[in-house]
Amino acid sequence: MTTRHSYKNSEMVDKRRSPDFSQITGYVPKSLATEFRVACTRLEISQSDVMEKLITQWLQDLEIKKDVHDKPR
Repeated sequence: MTTRHSYKNSEMVDKRRSPDFSQITGYVPKSLATEFRVACTRLEISQSDVMEKLITQWLQDLEIKKDVHDKPR
């Protein structure tokens, strides 16, 4: 996963056509969406890259919590 790069239309087209990628959607407050877009633009990172990183971290956090709760006492 690239952490800093310019937006490239061909990159998004490649992901859209790739069987290795899937689109997800969700709804967040408009102000949060605007702030997210601005931050991604300033950092020159795609929204997809940020979402992939955050979802990966969230899933890893769930595994850690699951392990803690599954341990016998």
